[in-house]
Amino acid sequence: MLYKVQPDGDELQYSFLTKKFPLTEPPQKCNRGIPNAKKNEIVRKLCPLMPDDSKRAFWTGLHVSDSVDLIDSDDVDDVDGDD
Repeated sequence: MLYKVQPDGDELQYSFLTKKFPLTEPPQKCNRGIPNAKKNEIVRKLCPLMPDDSKRAFWTGLHVSDSVDLIDSDDVDDVDGDD
């Protein structure tokens, strides 16, 4: 970006798109994932319909885990589906 301090002064350049901190991946405490069967179903049915390779890469690189990890504590009380 170019700017002037005075209307008739010289143009100065300011680079405002400088990185201010190192870009690193945030540390993961655990690899949560979806069940392997669900991932395989999504990859088999939906990935051929996706036009963008980056979207396919997300689903093919998604972590799998067969143990259910509930996010909300409210879900723990209602695991069997009774209301």
